[in-house]
Amino acid sequence: MSTFESGRHDARYAEAKEQEIDMTPALEQMNAWFDEFNGLVFADELPKVRIVFTNTRTQLGQFFYGSRGMGIKISLFYDCTEEQFRNSLLHEMCHLYCYCRGWIREGHGRRWREIAAFASRKTGLEIKRVTDISGWKPAPGNEDRLAAVKAKKKKRMNAPALVVDLEYDTYHFLVRLSKTCLFNSADRHGNLTTGAKSCRIVISDVPRFLSYQYSRSIRRGYKYSTEEYEQTVKPLLDKGVQVRSVLAVRKGEYDRLGIR
Repeated sequence: MSTFESGRHDARYAEAKEQEIDMTPALEQMNAWFDEFNGLVFADELPKVRIVFTNTRTQLGQFFYGSRGMGIKISLFYDCTEEQFRNSLLHEMCHLYCYCRGWIREGHGRRWREIAAFASRKTGLEIKRVTDISGWKPAPGNEDRLAAVKAKKKKRMNAPALVVDLEYDTYHFLVRLSKTCLFNSADRHGNLTTGAKSCRIVISDVPRFLSYQYSRSIRRGYKYSTEEYEQTVKPLLDKGVQVRSVLAVRKGEYDRLGIR
């Protein structure tokens, strides 16, 4: 039976159908697992929510809520085992539980970790905050897409690094962002200081900064004490090109340097 039953679905749900991805486990199976976990772990306290399939590469699952209701998205991008699908579903049900208890902004905080640990003990599964998917194989139909993503990432990693240097009272915090993430962070926070004493943006091809992992958030990066920063980090940053403002990057002033 097709998993594309009547009802509203995520746009990527249709994308998965067009790419002829193997749609197992079926939606009926997902709902059966939901009922199983709801009784075993949550004493049937969770409301029945909509479960939809997506084809996202970076998220195995997502609990969502809003004006149109709440539900759980499960990605079919990877060639997952039954246990991996069950893990993803239960992970998101822990988020649903937190939401129902009024802990709307809990994320993967202490209370989520406590219920995840309890769910792991009750089911024999291993519910983690983050799952390492680096070695996972894509589902049939997604091989070319994953290869293209890896090629793009390799090209981007060899490009000059766009480094945000935030100065605080006793330390410096450095983040490597893409231009898109830099713009999003600036728009979200109004500026990039986020409570810092000062902020500067530097374009650098120094190996140390090229080895930094890209971050999607201005709040995730590399922390250095003031002493360590002054001795080992600042001299390397000073070799780079300092950007006057986020607006300068947005206008493309440094596109010639290959920033991506």
